[in-house]
Amino acid sequence: MLRRALSGRPLLVAGDGRQTRNFVYVEDLARAHVLGLAPAAVNQTFNLDGERGISVAEVAEAIASEPS
Repeated sequence: MLRRALSGRPLLVAGDGRQTRNFVYVEDLARAHVLGLAPAAVNQTFNLDGERGISVAEVAEAIASEPS
């Protein structure tokens, strides 16, 4: 999607774009994994996903709205 946007081509969204993913910033995810190795984390369960689902359509809209 980014390659298409950067080359000025129209973005393609499969289906209706309502499919969602829970995105997490990579540094936050890495830190969570390190903290999960701490003694206080033994026998604990942690959910390491984003706060809310973000649709493919939202991603496309955000990319399309960025100035080139």
